[in-house]
Amino acid sequence: MTTRPEFKPLHTDFGAEVGGLDLRDSVNPAAQLLLVQALREHSLLLFRAQPLVATDFPRIAATIGRNCSELKRYETPGPSPDQAWHCVGAIGGSPATATLLCSRVAPASGGGMAFVSTRALWQRLPQTRRQSLAALRGRHSFRAAPGHVESFPLLNSHGGGAPALFAGYHLRGFEDMADDQAGPLIAELMTEATRPGACCEIDLAAGDVLLWDNWSLMHRACAVTSGETRVIEEVSVYGDP
Repeated sequence: MTTRPEFKPLHTDFGAEVGGLDLRDSVNPAAQLLLVQALREHSLLLFRAQPLVATDFPRIAATIGRNCSELKRYETPGPSPDQAWHCVGAIGGSPATATLLCSRVAPASGGGMAFVSTRALWQRLPQTRRQSLAALRGRHSFRAAPGHVESFPLLNSHGGGAPALFAGYHLRGFEDMADDQAGPLIAELMTEATRPGACCEIDLAAGDVLLWDNWSLMHRACAVTSGETRVIEEVSVYGDP
């Protein structure tokens, strides 16, 4: 890694395409600090044309966290619809700190990844709404296992970053709040988070790499058209460096 990268904004609220920094190089303390700070500042980092090998994933993960999941490979043939907005680890007891993803096979068009910032969402909310949300704990579950519920604070400042909301389609309600009150509130927050202009959608080529902050971004894989295929490999990063 070099120590003088360039950052090209991907969206007005968050995200940067990084030049002059090769993730495949060995990591020194200065480069490690730079990468952690860049992720904290931008939430989403894009590195073009850096095809990682399997051993790169845990090595890079160790610069931004304490451990990582096994390398996972996802092959998605078209037609496949947009995923729902979500965060990694909402079910499982420990949300991921970050996700490191490398594109292996990319559709000719579309089929990339999309992101919205819940830090930007928090900043857009009126002060009175912020006050009403600050102490809430969200209840999270997946459709495949509705009886398995995890609880996390809705508001977080993970890693010393600016406040963000931990949300996604897996947010089903709030502790000490009736479902008929929680449902409209969740719908309001998701609508505002994903309003027109809030989304950063990135088309990936084979070998492109994404690194994102799981606590401040919701993400989804975009639709793959018929006859096309998307293949990605990724690890989830846990803990702080």
